[in-house]
Amino acid sequence: MPHAFEDIFWGPTSDPLSGVKKLHDNYQYGVTELEEILNFISIRMATEEYYANRLQEMAAVRMKPRRSSSVDESVGFEQEPNNSVLNQVLVTLRQEATIISSTHRHMHDTLNKTYTSLKRFLDDHRKLSQSRKELIDTATKRYDVLAADVKVKRKDAGAKWELAHLADIQHKKDILERPLSSVVSSAAGSGDAGAAGKSLDVVLSFAELEFTVVEFNDLVGDLEQSVPIQDVKSIIGTYKSVVSGSDVLKCLLTNGAKVRRSLESVPVATAFLNALINQGFLKSIALRNSNKLAVTEQQYQWKKTALENEPPHSKTRRDAERAELDYKNAVKIAEEARVVLEAHCVEHMRTVQTALLERLTLARTVISSYIDSEQSCVSPITQSVDRFSVLLEMFSPEQQVQVIAERDRTGNARLKPIVYSASSNKIRVESRYVQSLCFGVSVETLAERDGRRVPTLLRKCLRALVKGCIDSEEIGGRKGELDVWLESNMCAPSVQALRNELNGSGKPVSLEKLRRRSTSDVIGLIKLWLLQLPGSICGDEVYEPLKLLYLSKSDEYAEMRSGSIKSLLTTLNPANYSSLYALINHWQKLFEETGTNTKKDSKVAELSQVMGHLVLRPKNETLVTAHDKHPHRFLRDLLTHPTSELFQTGPPVTLRSATASTSFNGSTQSLTIEGEDLDPEFDDDVDDQVFAGSENDRIILLESVSSPSVSPQQEKRASLESNVSVSSSGVVGKDILSNDLDATRFKDNSVANKSDEDLFLEEEAAGLEDLNEEELRNLEAEMDQMLADD
Repeated sequence: MPHAFEDIFWGPTSDPLSGVKKLHDNYQYGVTELEEILNFISIRMATEEYYANRLQEMAAVRMKPRRSSSVDESVGFEQEPNNSVLNQVLVTLRQEATIISSTHRHMHDTLNKTYTSLKRFLDDHRKLSQSRKELIDTATKRYDVLAADVKVKRKDAGAKWELAHLADIQHKKDILERPLSSVVSSAAGSGDAGAAGKSLDVVLSFAELEFTVVEFNDLVGDLEQSVPIQDVKSIIGTYKSVVSGSDVLKCLLTNGAKVRRSLESVPVATAFLNALINQGFLKSIALRNSNKLAVTEQQYQWKKTALENEPPHSKTRRDAERAELDYKNAVKIAEEARVVLEAHCVEHMRTVQTALLERLTLARTVISSYIDSEQSCVSPITQSVDRFSVLLEMFSPEQQVQVIAERDRTGNARLKPIVYSASSNKIRVESRYVQSLCFGVSVETLAERDGRRVPTLLRKCLRALVKGCIDSEEIGGRKGELDVWLESNMCAPSVQALRNELNGSGKPVSLEKLRRRSTSDVIGLIKLWLLQLPGSICGDEVYEPLKLLYLSKSDEYAEMRSGSIKSLLTTLNPANYSSLYALINHWQKLFEETGTNTKKDSKVAELSQVMGHLVLRPKNETLVTAHDKHPHRFLRDLLTHPTSELFQTGPPVTLRSATASTSFNGSTQSLTIEGEDLDPEFDDDVDDQVFAGSENDRIILLESVSSPSVSPQQEKRASLESNVSVSSSGVVGKDILSNDLDATRFKDNSVANKSDEDLFLEEEAAGLEDLNEEELRNLEAEMDQMLADD
């Protein structure tokens, strides 16, 4: 299977773009080689032209015989005839010189054609290579700046959440220090929690409407987050984060009406917008004729988003939420820059591979033309022609491209996807966006989130391939699917578009939507998902043990390796184990349905070559690991051996590692391959329901550790007062109170939902803790013997 530069010329984890640099250097070196060939041909052309001209001049020279002055003309001296032997020799020499001259002239003309095509190729590709390299350098600098900005904003958001956490603790302490009578009278006089929060704040008048400071800041903060922003270019520069007056008015009519019903009226909302402009919250940008437009038709920038007399705990919380929003937006922009940079790199790699093939093909043509011209010359150069002929027979452009790819490959590690996560351990983010992230997330996390042993994305993709995609009949059914697995389709634009459509969309993966895509897109999506996993699907721990297992290059002990492979696979966590089994089972059934002989057919080896580094890769890729062959041999063993020999098919077996069990849906799953969710042919066709929760991010500030000197009644009262004072809408306080209730319920339900078998196994495990090391080894030997007897 030919290598594609876009798959192997990346780099190690420490520098994913080193392959692009090396490929560019190799390309420049190849251009230098062509320039040397061009110079050589130019000199040879001049030599052949000079040689041809001189030989032609030699052939045109006619020597007149000179008569001696001492000879008497009366004697009757007879002139030597033209048909003399010496003359015939001279004529023959002239003829040979003419023939040789024409031969060298023909060689000059042939080399001239080659020289013209070679010079045109060099002129075109010098500019093309330089322009693409400059484009990649510009995109790399932009990505580095944005990635550094993400780190800065993440750090800033985390620091502000720390301040919000400390302010919240201080606020609770202040509530606890206040007399109980004032708290009760404040809550009783207000009638409810929202009124109590309002009574603790200052009431202000803004655009003939009354707000508390917290209510006003919440409304302005909601406008800042809800109104879409854009960058506007002008003659003096680019204005960042610009909002239009019409969008602000529209948001006031919808979101502002939730705070004050009077804002549903267009005149009231317009007056509120004018007040925001007059009091410096919004500032109009200097555009042409902007002062002649209505306020709703102008464009503005936010200059102030809150009043200064807000309570400290609310202000710090608001600042932290704004910093979190800036961090999230920075992540999205950096991810877009990463995708653009990777697209430029892929395009450059494809262009260089095509140019390299053209260069080597042109070099082969030049050598062939040179040989043809040499063959037309005199016999003394025959031996040189024979040597070039042998060299020409051994020269293959396609083979040379693969030799370069195999020899100079720099690794498979690409730019890691930037995955959004909470910026601080003091908060928890709940949203459909977070729940629908499936690229760059570990298999164990995805399986735990989906409540399945196999993540939903992999399961639905395999199911779509089994049931058939939109082009299944066109490509020849399952047999065509096997050919698609061998193609390089991971970097196709349609696959990248499908990845962006599914990742972070806020919607679950739809089997119907996947079946409407081509087989190449679905298979490319699986490959891209495997590539962007934080660790390989086999885990990082088994890479070095498997490398030791495949130290021998001979397959003499292939059958003996199956037991060791099976033992290593049992160390995987259930999610990786089940996902690996689902892939291997799918490929083996594909071989069975297409009649592929796994022992002899070359497609098995080609599939192992294509998918080996995706199934098994090291934690950190280096130039040394880029040349490792055992991932391909390991995958070939998995494909050629029955699943019953390598995977546990009997009763469930508990894992040996510390992370052996993973809880799905409140029950402990043991290591077994039995179950409908592991085989896509027995999976249901019903798509998952829509993710619960709001489309917007729900950021929950986690409850702080309570002081041992505070009584439960005081802590409950402090939590109530925190709920009253943090936000007038009561959302944040409700989240904090509900967290404790949910944690208590979850703890009780987890015990109540345990089966008798789980409780018995826990009691047995507790009894094993009293055994010493020697007794444990004896017990393990007895268990191994029982398993061997079974």
